[in-house]
Amino acid sequence: MSYPPPYPGGYSQQGFGMPQPTLGFNVSDEATNAPSQYAPYPTQVPNSSRQEEFGSNPYPPTYPPAGVTSPYQPSANQGFQPYTSTYPASQVPPRYPASSVYPGYAPAQGPSPVLEPGVPSNPNPYPLYPSYPSLNQTQGYPVVQSQLPSRPQQQQQKMDGRPTVVPFQGFNATADAEALRKAMKGFGTDEAAIIQVLSRRTADQRMDILRAYKANFGKDLIKDLKSELSGNFERAILALMHPRAEYLAMEVREAIKGAGTQEGTLVEILAPGPNDEIAAICDTYYKLYGKSMEDSIASDTSGDFKRLLVALCQGQRDEYGVTDNEVVMNDAHRLYSAGEGKLGTEESAFIQVLATRSFQHLKQLQQEYVKITGRELEDAVASEFSGNIEKGLTAVLTCARSRPEYFAKRLNNAISGAGTHDRALIRCIVSRCEIDLATIKEYYIHMYGRALEEDIKNDTSGDYKRLLVALCGN
Repeated sequence: MSYPPPYPGGYSQQGFGMPQPTLGFNVSDEATNAPSQYAPYPTQVPNSSRQEEFGSNPYPPTYPPAGVTSPYQPSANQGFQPYTSTYPASQVPPRYPASSVYPGYAPAQGPSPVLEPGVPSNPNPYPLYPSYPSLNQTQGYPVVQSQLPSRPQQQQQKMDGRPTVVPFQGFNATADAEALRKAMKGFGTDEAAIIQVLSRRTADQRMDILRAYKANFGKDLIKDLKSELSGNFERAILALMHPRAEYLAMEVREAIKGAGTQEGTLVEILAPGPNDEIAAICDTYYKLYGKSMEDSIASDTSGDFKRLLVALCQGQRDEYGVTDNEVVMNDAHRLYSAGEGKLGTEESAFIQVLATRSFQHLKQLQQEYVKITGRELEDAVASEFSGNIEKGLTAVLTCARSRPEYFAKRLNNAISGAGTHDRALIRCIVSRCEIDLATIKEYYIHMYGRALEEDIKNDTSGDYKRLLVALCGN
């Protein structure tokens, strides 16, 4: 049961000896007699005698009563901990701002916000949060003191765009495994049936099909697909048959092995990636190849570009979505002083800011830089840097504005010009179809005046073309 937020009325002297809200359900004796640190929020100004015990702040950190479900458990020195409320939104007084998003309290309109799984549990989950809020002494609701953080960006990224591949309704792994076996059994291969199944299943569902195929037929589906398919169609199908982190780790390996390095691939994988994804790719790379991905990249690159990639490999970007206008302004002045404002360039300043600041921060930074200098930050980077480091820094700035914009450019680069960069085309479509490919398509037609599917059809052929178009949602 979720613990409701404090509401006036129904007082009893519990916990701190303060008024306690009516919970709407019976609290056990164990919860009622819990230590004072578990007492609920007061709904009115506490007795002035509490000032002596708690100093200038009479409201100590408080938690739901024992036995009441909460996504956060109290721990030593943890301070204020939000919890989730399912209290009907219609009963929230209109004085509470409808646009506010405060974990644990329902907005004036719309459903109650629910904390999603994956929010990091640490002693200070919102490091820039000033303190737990003061109370509105009339209503008993928190007063928003500053811009409050939203969910971390690795979860917020899911809201930035729309996918083209979503979980298939009525999914049956065994039935799909049988359909694939039938498509490959006997003389010839039914490529249309393979496309029909695999292009309309998510990565998790395809992994279930892999297991069902082996359980029912005692054979490895990937090996059977390799034996039946060929060319770019085979490469695209096999890209779908690996978990996302494994596929991208394999692409990193492909980019750095042998003579020459595909620097654009490394930037494409590391620049837009959220921290948890980069960590998963690094872990998977080590499991596959027995070597650190960071070391592999460092041994195959050099100079400032190597430093940028190594910094991105750490996955230490701020992802809490809170921006401080003063820090944004300081960073804008710092980058100007490190670049256009001096003779020579202080490369480390650009790498540090662009590899660690949140994308929301970098987006505001670009706007602030224009106000200060009258020039775009991307233009400053182009004038101060060249080669791969320029491309890497520019990619980070573009992703900060919009990941779909960045991938629309990558797709156009893969298709336009003489020949087709098929590996890049496959990677962009396979890696983004479950995240934001539908939004990328909208950016593409706005930026280039043509539908992405139209360009794919004009630049590819056969079953390979039909698979890519199907992954685009058609």
